[in-house]
This record gives sequence, structure tokens and C-alpha cells, in this order.
Amino acid sequence: MPNSYRPAESVELRIHSPIPPMADEDAFLGWVAWRLRVIAVHEMLEWFKLDGSPYIDPHASIDVGGG
Repeated sequence: MPNSYRPAESVELRIHSPIPPMADEDAFLGWVAWRLRVIAVHEMLEWFKLDGSPYIDPHASIDVGGG
């Protein structure tokens, strides 16, 4: 897909998503829907930019300690 940081280039998505144990088909389908949502939000955040930079960079470290 296009690289959001260098749009003239393409980037191969190497998403590693091991499937956890599932109780049944509904649990599996729910997990797939959740995983696709997480991936879609990550990609959207890469493209949502302010002044040429991601408004929220999904690759940046998150400081959970506050400060």
C-alpha cells in the first residue's frame, strides 16, 4: 500500500496476528473484526496529518506515566 510517510513509495504490510484460542466461530469472527479495526485505526492515524506530520503518530512511544 502507499507509504503515508513517503507517498511516492509503497510499503508492504507485515502484520503478525497469531490467532488466540477461540471457544467457537462467533468468538473467532468477533476477534477478526476487532483485529481489522485495530489495523484500520493504525493506518488512519498514519494518514491523519497536521502540517505534514501525523497528528497522532501510531509508531511513537506512548508515555503512560504522565508528566
